[in-house]
Order: sequence, then C-alpha cells, then structure tokens
Amino acid sequence: MSGQALRTRKNGTLELRFRFNGKTVSVYGKTQEECMNNKRMKLLELYGSAAQPANEETVFCSCLRYCEKALNSGTVHKEGYKSLLRTARFIGRSRFGPIPIDELDDGMIGLFRTESSGYSDHTVQKAIYMLIKIRGG
Repeated sequence: MSGQALRTRKNGTLELRFRFNGKTVSVYGKTQEECMNNKRMKLLELYGSAAQPANEETVFCSCLRYCEKALNSGTVHKEGYKSLLRTARFIGRSRFGPIPIDELDDGMIGLFRTESSGYSDHTVQKAIYMLIKIRGG
C-alpha cells in the first residue's frame, strides 16, 4: 500500500483514496477523521479477504516475536512466556492479527478494545499493552 489523497467532492463530502494491492480504493466521510476511521475499517475488511503479502510483517507475527524476545532476554520466566503466548494467540485470532504492523495505529488499538469487550478486562488490557509495545510505543 502506498500514499493516499483526500479531496472534497461536489456534494461537500470528503473522499479519501489510497492504494491496496495495486488498486485504488475510496472511502467517504464528512470529516477527515471520519475518512481515516472508514479507511481503517476498509483495511480490516480488505486484509481479511486478501492473501497476506509475504514481505509484510503482520501484527500476529510481531506479537510472537515480542514473546520470543521477552523469553530470550530473561525478562519473563517460562510461565510468563506461556501467558504472553496466550495473549499473542488472542490477538492473532482477532481480525487484527493479519494486518501489517505498519498499519497498526491508535485508532485500530481503540477499535480492538471496543471489539474485545466480551472478554475479561485483564485479557484485553494485556493484549492492548502488547499491541502498544510491538507498535513501538
């Protein structure tokens, strides 16, 4: 995926265009923020239906790499490592797992929190902490 362009349409709404797998995709909204939220939703939809490009690191792969680093550095013991792996699998089973890591932003993490509301607070908090860490925050 490469750059994006925002324009105002004749009817006053905004159109955000971006490239996905060589095709131009458009999303619409009344504000720039709404367009960005719609883009996130569209990306989740597209990544859920498209084969993952082999050259992009996914959120789930980054979670697994985070677990391995924690174990190898001695930051966690074996039981802590198992807990981290459970958290990584929880994220991997969500629709956020196959998304490229460079697409993960605060909006998607907030959406993850909202969509995970049926799970225990502790599980969701651990997952969000991991998402923030792998994103580089």
